[in-house]
Amino acid sequence: MLSSKLSWMASAVVIVALAPWIVSGAAPKKASEQFKNIQVLKDVPADQLIPAMQFITASLGVGCDHCHVPGNFDKDDKKPKQTARQMMQMMSAINKINFAGERKVTCYSCHRGGAEPVSVPVIDVNAMAPAEPPKTPASLPTGEEVLNKYLAALGGSDALVKNTTRVAKGKAIIFGTRQFPAETISKSPDRTVSITHLSDGDMSNGFNSSTGWQAIPGRPVRELSAAEIDATRLDSDFYFSHHIKDLFNTLQTAGVDNLGGHLGYVVLGKRQGLPDVKLYFDGESGLLLRMMRFEETPLGLNPVQNDYADYRDVSGVKIPYHVTTLRAGRKGEVQLDAVEQNVSVEDSRFEMPQAAVPAPK
Repeated sequence: MLSSKLSWMASAVVIVALAPWIVSGAAPKKASEQFKNIQVLKDVPADQLIPAMQFITASLGVGCDHCHVPGNFDKDDKKPKQTARQMMQMMSAINKINFAGERKVTCYSCHRGGAEPVSVPVIDVNAMAPAEPPKTPASLPTGEEVLNKYLAALGGSDALVKNTTRVAKGKAIIFGTRQFPAETISKSPDRTVSITHLSDGDMSNGFNSSTGWQAIPGRPVRELSAAEIDATRLDSDFYFSHHIKDLFNTLQTAGVDNLGGHLGYVVLGKRQGLPDVKLYFDGESGLLLRMMRFEETPLGLNPVQNDYADYRDVSGVKIPYHVTTLRAGRKGEVQLDAVEQNVSVEDSRFEMPQAAVPAPK
């Protein structure tokens, strides 16, 4: 289903690039074996170090240069870097002593998006007049009933499986309101490549059934971490709406929410050993309006929210022409102009590049 493909494009254009990069093809290593001067996160997998740093930037609302010397990430010249090490050790000790090692306290518990921890309660003026919650029906539909309506709203299984490739073109809206041409190419069962044509060169992201990667002009290709691969598997399933019942161990209607001023059903998808996924469906049309998932890192869960809108019919299948991806402190949008299905797409389009992307001249 294209909604998942577009969320991949939208999230791709706003991923924070944290050096040093993990070069594709490298054997699995610990962070201390892959990177220089690692003192606290020594034993975490090397591919989890960057997601951990992304969790810190999201929790404190800062960039890489808050702790690191640009171009010399292994240096200890900045005090915030040394403080961050102490805070990670403190967080680990709190969880070990008070919560049997279960991760209950994280960087965000105190920082709440600010560089300085929050020590004084905040008065939320908006809380004085809370929005009226949607009226809960006398009985909620089951998760299966919600999903059946969703599948029918898209056009039905028969219409979905008639398509095997899809090419979507439009624009990515990032860095505030800046717009860049963008496209996503998808092929069943689970291959996807997205390309954003930036002003200084193309940024591309891809997944080819088992391997995910990201390439930015002037930097080595980065192979995605295990947590990123987990998210990408959801985004890259060509028949996501058709396979959704098989992707989760259980699907339970967890309640209702206000989606654009009217009733929406919240379905909780559970997977063994992986973070839950929340799916929000329009109570009237049955269409998927939001997906909330969480990426695992050594320090906590990074939330990712995809919002789907402007559904249009393309060859008998409804496709969202507007997708918004929200991460902590980051936002990306994709607005489509045209979608073609069952066009010829070579398998080579989904091969991971083996060399560094040349810097633009």
